[in-house]
Amino acid sequence: MADGRMLKKRIANSKKVGKLETDTARVLYFMLLPHLDIEGRTDADPVVIKGMVCSKVETLTLKSIKSSLKDLQRVGLIDLYEHDEELYLQFTRFGDFQRLNPKREAKSHIPAPTPDKLQSDAGQAPTQVKLSLSEDKVKESKGIEISGKINTPEFLKTWDEWNQYRKDIKKKLTPLTAQKQLKKLAEFPVEQAIKTIETSITNGWQGLFPEKAGNGKSNNNNRKHSLAEQESEFGQTITD
Repeated sequence: MADGRMLKKRIANSKKVGKLETDTARVLYFMLLPHLDIEGRTDADPVVIKGMVCSKVETLTLKSIKSSLKDLQRVGLIDLYEHDEELYLQFTRFGDFQRLNPKREAKSHIPAPTPDKLQSDAGQAPTQVKLSLSEDKVKESKGIEISGKINTPEFLKTWDEWNQYRKDIKKKLTPLTAQKQLKKLAEFPVEQAIKTIETSITNGWQGLFPEKAGNGKSNNNNRKHSLAEQESEFGQTITD
């Protein structure tokens, strides 16, 4: 993913931006832009967005993020869609306003939207399924906080990769597990917290082991963590 994205000055004359109901939706739109992959996609789960793009903006709550996403969808600035019960968004006409280099930027790991999965109110989809962002997802996300010590752009990026990795191996983090993992990681320097996550992803582990992150070992003994050991780390429920 690129370090940033282009924002052209003609955005000032955008009718769609002007039609947004709140400045909160406008701010969220601009803050999401640098975090989009090469296809203009990212996670649309409010808790992921909160931690990724606006963790220090108190006025951007989970509730306001949810309503802003629906507003952005309404005017046609983004498409909201579901895949395997996960929520994603894609900026409309993203490629028209960016200088993209597929040779230097990784491919999108987020599945592309299909007409039957789009949640658009703006009429882009030939066949639409009228859906709304899940209230349960927002409720489950409440109370997840990231400590100020590890609340850095580098850690948030790595934490997002950890969430995606757990989804990819069909072991999605529950809010309770995520909160316990974050609380434990906050006990260590941010560099070690990041290394802990990277080590687990590299070795294919389901749990996080800060004490093992610095030893550089990736042999079979390290790979053979028992479910009991992983379960005890951070109070994790491996079967979730």
